[in-house]
Amino acid sequence: MKNLENTILSFDNWSQPWTFRETILKSKALSVDESKKFEELWNKVSGVEFWRDYDLVLSCKASHSFIRENYELSDNAIAKIVRALSYNYR
Repeated sequence: MKNLENTILSFDNWSQPWTFRETILKSKALSVDESKKFEELWNKVSGVEFWRDYDLVLSCKASHSFIRENYELSDNAIAKIVRALSYNYR
């Protein structure tokens, strides 16, 4: 998961947040297993159960908590994932 975390942390193109997922998945630094793990995480956390709330802050907190409890990533990496996801629901 360290390669995945480093790849997530290296993303800085917030002028185009919609490229986050694709950038991570296309990273040559990731193994097939790491790419699958990220895709699994993204699919679970991008679901309506996390983003149905009209309060963006509550949705972000729920997503952050879920990732922290289920995946071995730093809070900084999780924050970037949640930030990217939140752009889909603004």
